[in-house]
Amino acid sequence: MKRVGVFITTVVLFSSCAFLGQDEVPIPAYIYVPSYTYQTDLDLQGDTSSKFTDVWITQNGLTKGTIGYPALIPIEAAGPTSITLDAGIIRSGQNETRVNYPMIASYVETRNLTPGVVDTLRPTFTYLPGAKFAFIEDFDRSGSSFVINPSIFLQGDTVIKTSDTKSWKPGTFSGRIQIADGHQLLQLIAGGPRDAGNNFEGYLLDPGAPVYLEVDYNSNLPIDIGYYFIDPNSGIASQVKPVVQTFPTNGTWRKIYVDLTDEVSVQRPGTKFIIYLGLFNEQNLQEDVQIDNVKLVYL
Repeated sequence: MKRVGVFITTVVLFSSCAFLGQDEVPIPAYIYVPSYTYQTDLDLQGDTSSKFTDVWITQNGLTKGTIGYPALIPIEAAGPTSITLDAGIIRSGQNETRVNYPMIASYVETRNLTPGVVDTLRPTFTYLPGAKFAFIEDFDRSGSSFVINPSIFLQGDTVIKTSDTKSWKPGTFSGRIQIADGHQLLQLIAGGPRDAGNNFEGYLLDPGAPVYLEVDYNSNLPIDIGYYFIDPNSGIASQVKPVVQTFPTNGTWRKIYVDLTDEVSVQRPGTKFIIYLGLFNEQNLQEDVQIDNVKLVYL
């Protein structure tokens, strides 16, 4: 029975080819996306730091898939065709998890496609009009969103603004974190306005809506990224809630998009959040740590 089945399948395949003329094989048009540009309102949305690793493609409302830059995408269409491109990121530093970044607006363009012809698209990405920023810390503004957590502060722990050759962008400031000699632990916290007791009030975020923390970093130490939450009934802050730990970058600036959506969603409505970036210098290395373009973005 097994041999008969193989024989019948072979006959069907060859019969199908006989009925499909060579001129009936569809010839696709091609969309080539070599790169992208990124625009922000510098005052309201911070600088144009980005790491969009992939482009997500939709044709006339039908999702075609995702591919890294530079991207060459076959499109089985001819004539006016609506092409939608979305910015893809690595979620929370996990290379195996690629997602469409929900804070960025889709780029839509209609092209008159011709089979066998390559059309080049260079999308311009922007934040969605509804994207909100709980805070932006780029170290070029007055004041600072971060303070060193006083509960683990040691004299000599500090963050200084620097615009040397190691900064994220020449001519602008980055934040250099320095740990006191003999101290192994430092934590920066950001939580909005202070109450009468000089405690952070925390950021009120909408459960179920996308929430991301963007961070540029250049560090020879791992950086812990997480949060505290303040219970709306008791007003008491939780213990530390770690989300992700970065790897040392060996002198190279990197960017991470930390997805906090699920973290916010599991808390009760009215919960407020305090963001932290922490260093643990277990081996007492001479730290070389800079951060920049830290943004808490939500919808």
